[in-house]
Amino acid sequence: MLNYDELKKKYKNNADRFAYIDFMLRFTGTIKRSDLGNQFNLSDASASKVLAAYNDACPLNMRYDHSIRSNILKSSYEPLIEWKAEVALGMLANGFNKNKLSDHSNTVIPYEKVTSLPDQMKVDTVSAITRAISNGYPVFCEYYSKSGKGRSKRELVPLQILNDGEFWLFRAYDRSETDVSRNPFKFFNFSRVLKLENNQASLGFKKQKHEDLDSDPDWNVEIPLDLKLHEDRNEKEREEIRIDFGLSSGTDQLFVLKRAAFLWILKNKWNIDTRSPEQIKEENKRLEKANMAGSKKYYKFRLCNLDMIKVLLETNDCYERF
Repeated sequence: MLNYDELKKKYKNNADRFAYIDFMLRFTGTIKRSDLGNQFNLSDASASKVLAAYNDACPLNMRYDHSIRSNILKSSYEPLIEWKAEVALGMLANGFNKNKLSDHSNTVIPYEKVTSLPDQMKVDTVSAITRAISNGYPVFCEYYSKSGKGRSKRELVPLQILNDGEFWLFRAYDRSETDVSRNPFKFFNFSRVLKLENNQASLGFKKQKHEDLDSDPDWNVEIPLDLKLHEDRNEKEREEIRIDFGLSSGTDQLFVLKRAAFLWILKNKWNIDTRSPEQIKEENKRLEKANMAGSKKYYKFRLCNLDMIKVLLETNDCYERF
């Protein structure tokens, strides 16, 4: 397995094209002549020559599948180039970028990600999940959940990748969910997938129609969030929040439309107070009685249209609740 500099030295003009083929095979499971042509503005004949050259260099990595008219990943695949999970996910989300391949890539201005961790996500785990998304089949894994289940075996049908500003997540249909009151469509953190079983057998258990995002009520309903800067915040804190959220000076309201599936994430990320006036009154009484008035939970926003949201969620048969 080569790093990008070694790849450039060994394969010269074909290095970037080989890296793209390797990327597509590993993280989507397929590479078509048209993919290569569109990425590098190559004719069909030129793209075919590059694919043939890659196959000569890496004979264990792909074979042509006539049924789908595409080159597909072989089980004997060996990576040609080193891949970092976070880099690969970024490319899947934003497009292939050869400048991300080198450890000393030239940035327009100096850049470094503060929260990056070298072993947060395993690249083999990430690639197995993203291939499952691309090809519509499940993965069998051991997953660590914060919900109280701890470690548990799951059969998941991955559907989409997301980034919440801190972690890379994927939305999946959980075939292991037995509680009918819970949404089988859930978010999973890539870093909490502890162990993947051999998923070759899963190719025979393709995604079913009811397991697609089109059948996920929380995904397909947009909810209006009418947020107001929280009354517990002083003016200095309010101005800081306005700046952080792109609000005009003196503005106290933020109105956004978000998928119902995102509500729990946003509630915690944005410190949204979703309590009713009655709940707030009761909580304040409790804290005062316990002489703990200074122990109030920190909120940036109050949700002003809670009743409307409850009606929308119920009307659209959403599982998400505030």
